[in-house]
Order: sequence, then C-alpha cells, then structure tokens
Amino acid sequence: MELEVKPFKINLVRVTKVDSFLTSFKSLQRISPEEQALYYWVNVLRSDPPLFRKQIIEPFLEQFPEANTSYAKSLLSDLGNQAPISLVAPSELLSNTAKEQASDIAFKQKGISHSSSDGRNFQQRMKDAGVTTCAGENILEGNKDALKAVVILLIDQGVPGKGHRKTLLNPSFDLMGCSFVPKKNSENYILVQLFSCQ
Repeated sequence: MELEVKPFKINLVRVTKVDSFLTSFKSLQRISPEEQALYYWVNVLRSDPPLFRKQIIEPFLEQFPEANTSYAKSLLSDLGNQAPISLVAPSELLSNTAKEQASDIAFKQKGISHSSSDGRNFQQRMKDAGVTTCAGENILEGNKDALKAVVILLIDQGVPGKGHRKTLLNPSFDLMGCSFVPKKNSENYILVQLFSCQ
C-alpha cells in the first residue's frame, strides 16, 4: 500500500492498563523505543478493538484517504465486532528470532519472505528457535513507525486471507517478539513480528 509520506497525527492519552502491564517486563528496557512502541500499540489494539477503530483507524483513514479501500472497510467491520483479546507479553526468544529473520531479509534476501536465505521455511525456523507451541509471523517493509506499521498490517491491503490482521487479533497468542532492522541500501526498515503461546 502506497501512502503519502507524512506523519500520522493523533493526540491520545496513554492507556494505563497497557502501560501497567508492560512496565513489569524489564526486557523492554533493552530494546529500541520503536520496538517498545510496537508492544504498546499491539496491546492497545487487543485491549479494546472497537476503541482502537474509533481512536486510531478512523482518524488514519481520514488523514490517509488513499488507504480507504475495501480492505479498510472490512477492518472497520472486524474491529467493531471484536471482543477484547488477551494482551501479549514480550518474549526475548521471539524477539531474537524476529531480529534474525529481519536481518536476513534486510541484508541477504531480495524480497520479503517467511523462509530464511538458507532455505528453512517458517516451521523449521520456529522449531530451530525452540518455539514448539503455536506461532505466527508478520513481516513488513516501511519506515520505522510502530503505529503506522500496526495499522498497515491490520488493513492488510492486497492479502486475500488477511493473514497479518488475523495474526494480530488471534486470541491464542499471548507472547510477542519484534525487531526493526534497517534495510541494506535503503531508507526503509524490515519489521518482523513473531507471536506464540505460552
């Protein structure tokens, strides 16, 4: 999805429930501010999807009308009917695994892929990392803006099965890892989000 290059402007009060949940995880102090913001926004989404629609998605579509497609309309419908979902806790294992894949894509691959440059598919990568329960992965190339990334993944423009949206809203997931890695010879970043179950 091609968006006009400009900031997304919103002025919201921080969600205390989400902040309180995340402050108990000391590992968040060791990651970048944008990666911390990704945990925050994913959990704001999951804590109250209809409110996220009202306070985030609707203003986003006003500021970026080019994003107002049939995929965006289906997102509005999905979030309007979505009950709260359990929050996702940070996982260092998943973050390290996400960073490995993001770096692989950023420096060794020519496009976005859930397989690694050494030929391992997603299932094999998860097994090698020690993820033995459920797992899901979102990958996005763009600027280093956590909220925009979450919105773009939710709209999931051009993805018929809306897999990124389903991953973000999957109630089975309660762990998340993520990594932003600058792409070689580009101003863009590769974002990899990994989700799993305890």
